[in-house]
Amino acid sequence: MRRCAILFAAALAGAVVIATSVSCANPLRRSDASVHAYLLKQVPRGSNLDTLLAVAKREGWKVNNTWARGPHSDWGGIDGATVAWIDLGGYKSLFHTDLDSFWAFDESDKLTDVRIRRMTDSP
Repeated sequence: MRRCAILFAAALAGAVVIATSVSCANPLRRSDASVHAYLLKQVPRGSNLDTLLAVAKREGWKVNNTWARGPHSDWGGIDGATVAWIDLGGYKSLFHTDLDSFWAFDESDKLTDVRIRRMTDSP
């Protein structure tokens, strides 16, 4: 009986280690602040739109759209002379969660900031 309890505890500990490493391996599973910092590490402020597009291609992010300042230029909670909307991907825990991002560029085509949006579907 004691041997079964030890084996069960070891298996449970192993499962926790595996779940934690999988969770940490995907940067999209981190907090919004950590994802924001991760994105700005990939594409630092001051970068141009071409740099963002190259990183998006390298990382497998989907570029949904870009638009110039206009009546709805602040869609996504960010405003800029140009805004890029990029799907970052997602992950599944109990529910499926997707993240997309909105990147704002100034009149000189320099990145000023990025905002993320996290959407979780119910079953």
